[in-house]
Amino acid sequence: MRIRLFALSALALAAMSAHASVSINAASDTYAQNFDTLSANAPRGALFGNDSTLNGWSIYKSDATAGAFYYTDDGSGLFGSASGFHSLGTGGSSDRALGVLPSADSTFGNPAPAAGSPAGWVALSATNNSGAALSAFTLGYAGELWRQNDGSPSSTLTVQYGFGSSFAGVTSWTHAGAGFDFSTPSMATAGAVNGNTVGHVAGLGGTVGGLNWNNGDTLWIRWEATAVTGGNTMGIDDVSLSVSAVPEPSSIALMLAGIGAVGFMVRRRKV
Repeated sequence: MRIRLFALSALALAAMSAHASVSINAASDTYAQNFDTLSANAPRGALFGNDSTLNGWSIYKSDATAGAFYYTDDGSGLFGSASGFHSLGTGGSSDRALGVLPSADSTFGNPAPAAGSPAGWVALSATNNSGAALSAFTLGYAGELWRQNDGSPSSTLTVQYGFGSSFAGVTSWTHAGAGFDFSTPSMATAGAVNGNTVGHVAGLGGTVGGLNWNNGDTLWIRWEATAVTGGNTMGIDDVSLSVSAVPEPSSIALMLAGIGAVGFMVRRRKV
């Protein structure tokens, strides 16, 4: 179901801000986001400013324009079944998840995305300010189902990453792997469910290695929502991002020297 909202010019302006990514300040840094600062009491739509409502977080529609607003709901009622972005949680609880209902309609772009194509993205940007090159990141999050719509196929969030000074500046996106993706489970009956409960939530993620994430470069991680006819309301919560550095050449040399010394001692003992 699509609900039309007539946006004021202030709404569009609020979604446009200078890029402010999460700063990775050390080679062993860890970042976490639980989305609990999202509104819990604005069912008709709250403003979402990219990189400002949540530092480093953005929402985009299929035509790469900013999402601009989100509903607040628990998956039930008129707005719980509305296509678009959502702040999800039970009642007025401050325990929130950042969600999306990716219907194949013009809520997500002009022209509307076709079923099976990207409806939109939730994106996190992180800039390496550690002073060293980073070789890997570990991402963890909870994927949650908050509503299954009647006759809708499973909805999916696919995790991809890339490097660029802006979302549009990423020239190549790489799939993080199947263990990172969320597909909504199939329920016996349609309707709202509690996305925090067993059977409706899944812990996902893993480690991506072999990177050359140079100091000063920005990593983008995005959750791509696939457009479907109808669509299910789903969200992400409890995101954690940790990093590891490329070993310094001197450290590698010391490690190899240590391995060589151990091998020498083993050979001596065998003589």
